[in-house]
Amino acid sequence: MKRILALALVAALLVTVRIAPEAEAAGTKATLDTAYVCDFGQGSGVVDVRVRARLPKKAAAGSTVAERRIKVSLVLPADTVATLRQFGVESVEGRADRAKLRVGPTRAAVRKLRVPRTEIPPSGSLTLRGTGRVSSFEAPAAGRYAVRVPKRLAVELTAYGDGSSFEQGLACAVAPGAPSRLGTLRVKA
Repeated sequence: MKRILALALVAALLVTVRIAPEAEAAGTKATLDTAYVCDFGQGSGVVDVRVRARLPKKAAAGSTVAERRIKVSLVLPADTVATLRQFGVESVEGRADRAKLRVGPTRAAVRKLRVPRTEIPPSGSLTLRGTGRVSSFEAPAAGRYAVRVPKRLAVELTAYGDGSSFEQGLACAVAPGAPSRLGTLRVKA
């Protein structure tokens, strides 16, 4: 009986040891609620933005930090959505192709950031939800680094309505005083 108990304890220890590195690699969930000021062509407005990603807890200097998924939610203000409705827009989709996260001195490209086609609501604001991939990058020298969202962001929206479509570029920048820090990466020597 003692031998079976000892074997069960060793097996449990081995499972724990195997799972721990995988959990470390998965990282921790990071969420940032911030705001961007976007130029809509007919004026500018504040867009509330939520960014979510799983950041590694730590990395070794010079190591490759693996590619990971990023989620973004953008809330277009009610007055902007009302203008879209006035122009007969029924749905929109979007993309941002040149976004980059900043990790200290390092830039990590955000690829394939896409918002699927979303119906315009009959009233109120519009929430657009998208996903992308943060490219792998080389961890900088040892230290603690803030992981920050882009200061500036170029978004391409495609609007659909009345059997036609048109594209509208949005130039966006982090709103004055809005946070840009998504999390922290600890790099060890």
